[in-house]
Amino acid sequence: MSKPSNRGEQLLALRKLIVPTVVPDGATIAGATMKSVLRTIDDHCNPTCWASVATIASETCLSEKTVRRSIKTLKSIGLIFVDEKIGQTSTIKMNWQAITTPVTVTEVVTDSTPVTVSTTPVTVSTTPVIVSTHPGNCYRLNEKKRDRNEKKRESAPAHKFSSPSLIEVQSLWKAKSLKGNPEGFFYHYEANGWTQGRQSKPLKSWQAAAHKWSTNEKDFESKPTFSGKAKTVNLSSGVNYDPNRSTANVKF
Repeated sequence: MSKPSNRGEQLLALRKLIVPTVVPDGATIAGATMKSVLRTIDDHCNPTCWASVATIASETCLSEKTVRRSIKTLKSIGLIFVDEKIGQTSTIKMNWQAITTPVTVTEVVTDSTPVTVSTTPVTVSTTPVIVSTHPGNCYRLNEKKRDRNEKKRESAPAHKFSSPSLIEVQSLWKAKSLKGNPEGFFYHYEANGWTQGRQSKPLKSWQAAAHKWSTNEKDFESKPTFSGKAKTVNLSSGVNYDPNRSTANVKF
């Protein structure tokens, strides 16, 4: 193919161009990476590219180090011309003659250092990947993930409660030195179907319920008792009522 004479032929030549994967200095540079850099350079050419390495890196989503290595390799292959100026931004031009001429590259030399070219075929996936930048997509993805987690929890086997016998309850009371009446605990929960609370939720652990029962027994023992004797109460400021009158006797 001769040198393209118009923009349409240039774009067609770029699409058909196959950039080989090379290994300069032991670090592999994929041909697809270099082609991405080459196409970005072409976008800025008019007919010379003045774009900085940082600009090309930003548009190709590559690191500046990778862009520099790609430009260096593209120059050594002969696909671009680089005019390096000290203290100024280097300018780049496309070598359309080399781009339109299919060349089998077996070895690339960069600064007198031989570069081995990988001959392993690169498999490129043809499955299209659709990426949307709409902010609502993240929320929908989180909703789907939450729904999957809820389905997993629902499908997980529920904890099966096994009600104890009176002997097991008495054994726990003795082993843990619990206070209170084990028989009272057993018959209370046996009558309620081993449920608790106003909503009658099934117990998850009768041993934990036994310890709570024992703790409540301790609270009952520590509660103060009242004698029930009548006391004189000053119901209004400055007025004392006779304790012998029924209206002044208040029991606590």
